[in-house]
Amino acid sequence: MSETELLLAAEAGDVEAVQALLAAGAPVDSASAGGDTPLMRATSKGRLEVVRLLLTAGADVNARRADGMTPLIYAAFFGHTEVARCLVGSGADVDASDRLGMRALDWAKSKGAMDTVEVLKGGAPPEGRPSATYHDAGQEIRSEEILVQRNANPPAAGPPSPNSGPEDCAAYDTSRKIYTQTQTITWFHYACFLLSLVIIFVTLTWVIFQKD
Repeated sequence: MSETELLLAAEAGDVEAVQALLAAGAPVDSASAGGDTPLMRATSKGRLEVVRLLLTAGADVNARRADGMTPLIYAAFFGHTEVARCLVGSGADVDASDRLGMRALDWAKSKGAMDTVEVLKGGAPPEGRPSATYHDAGQEIRSEEILVQRNANPPAAGPPSPNSGPEDCAAYDTSRKIYTQTQTITWFHYACFLLSLVIIFVTLTWVIFQKD
């Protein structure tokens, strides 16, 4: 039995296969070469039933890849609201951030996934379980502002799992565009600031020569 089988079954949402593999002794947190666990694979594809099954089997809800990605960040990135609700109810760390400094809440806002945002800000978890809650004091921060404030680096390699499909890659491309637009805005503001200094210097110089 290969550990890869559990990763593939979780990603495909094959509940029966996942149950059989776990019963046969497959490690619930077996990771791919890229660091994805079965829970991450299931989360990135929105496989809610598999997510519940893996959590019941003891999967680490806060497992992290080397790039900082967690199951909850995957759920927020791809807009899987009910999966995010399930993870939060199971103790997922809502303040964990990826290598860009982006939390699950930040990604959900950048995608316009407001249902997911509400879950991450304190939506009721399933089955009445207590949730970890993130509060931002009612302040809605635009994704562009988040990236500027955190000095985000360009996402050279996207957070989607290695086996992500075209739709997932397209979603990350959107985030790359946000970064590009943010950098353009930042340089524009910087250029305006420099131009203002030049104008002030020229004006003061002219005034001094006029007095002379």
